[in-house]
Amino acid sequence: MARFGHGSARNGYTLVEMLVATTLTLIMMGAVATVFGMIGEGISAARATLEMSDALRGTAQRLRADLEGVPVPLVPPYRPEENKGYVEYIEGTTGPSGVTDTGGNDNTVGDTDDILMFTTRSRGEPFVGRVGGVATESQDAEIAWFVRGRTLYRRVLLVRPDLGPWAAGSASGFYNANDLSVRLDRDSSGTLTLVANSLGDLTKRECRYAHHYRGATAADDDTYPFSASRWGRLGLPTLGECSHGNWAVDQMNPVTVFGTVTLPNPNVMDFWSNTPFSTWSGVDPGTGELTAYAGSRADEDVILSNVIGFDVKAWDPGAPVTSNGSVVLLPGDSSYPGSTVIGYGAYVDLGYGGSSQFGGFSWDYSDTNPPYGPRSELTRTYDTWSLHYEYDGIKETGNRSGLAADAGTNGFDDDGNGLVDDWNEMETQAPYPVPLRGIQIKIRVFEPDSRQIREVTIVQSFLPE
Repeated sequence: MARFGHGSARNGYTLVEMLVATTLTLIMMGAVATVFGMIGEGISAARATLEMSDALRGTAQRLRADLEGVPVPLVPPYRPEENKGYVEYIEGTTGPSGVTDTGGNDNTVGDTDDILMFTTRSRGEPFVGRVGGVATESQDAEIAWFVRGRTLYRRVLLVRPDLGPWAAGSASGFYNANDLSVRLDRDSSGTLTLVANSLGDLTKRECRYAHHYRGATAADDDTYPFSASRWGRLGLPTLGECSHGNWAVDQMNPVTVFGTVTLPNPNVMDFWSNTPFSTWSGVDPGTGELTAYAGSRADEDVILSNVIGFDVKAWDPGAPVTSNGSVVLLPGDSSYPGSTVIGYGAYVDLGYGGSSQFGGFSWDYSDTNPPYGPRSELTRTYDTWSLHYEYDGIKETGNRSGLAADAGTNGFDDDGNGLVDDWNEMETQAPYPVPLRGIQIKIRVFEPDSRQIREVTIVQSFLPE
């Protein structure tokens, strides 16, 4: 017969053991949750960075396609009857400087105030836009690339000279229903008509988007050289602003528009902040668009967000490439120029300060009589220009005092130097009257959550194929 002792086998756990086990389990679960959280955050950051890179890549492809349709080579000036359109690159000088949240210089922010405008012909699918509110196509378009704050815009206007004309009263709110390159024309009687531009018309600066404004009478009209740089820190008007009912084609004077806006001084902005326009008045704090012209088509021309660099440079074959020991220095580098010239040829900002063809603010055609200075009256702007200023019956500026209008194309030796229609008899000149062999555009963006930065470089040659 089996005998049993006084003790018996344990059939459970004590309360203390249960508490210890529960605590250990909770610690392990917390650690696992933390690990999974970190993995999730990493995946989210990686996805956001990937989306940013995809958006940047798509933007670069779109810009390359636009530039590939530009007529080549770029050799100013063009005649309007050549029907080639134009290319204009404005080296910005008024854009905000990047600062950190503590007010220091933000070295992650590049050049953001350059403007690139041109006409182009699509080599594939046509450009599509509204005309009378209906989708319409065109192989040709006038396109403007520019930055407002930290948003990159691509404004596309169809070139369809077969459409219209329209009464001048249609100019107000016209862009709400139409994506057309148009201008107001004033006839000899003073009557204004809204006319669709051809490529030949757009050779003329006064016909281009945001370059010209017309007043109530001819005396109130804008005059040569019709500079788009007057939009200053706004860059150019956006589609959101232009689609407002009170925005009238060619009747928006930048001085009047700026009457509703107060810009900060000094001109600084925290590009990494969620409210980059918090120190501006008269604009939306998130987008920087004018609150007085909050149109219905906001964001339709936005192509990229969180942009902290849109830097356009021109190829200058004479720009010195230097060295400072083992470091190669290019114009625009902080330590440029170095101690030794090791070669020539670089992409440069217009007016970078050198003696090469794009080193100055523009070419200076000074004379012994006033007015002195560049006959384009433009600085740091490359323009394919228009020769029509020399035979339009108007004396724009700059040739020798006493010479008649259009003396440079009338077939006479007006200045008596033995040369017929030489450059000294011309009233105007392109700011840089040399071929533009190519440009380089660097676009830089950031991802606010992962704090990652990406940059892409687009290089477009304008040499004949």
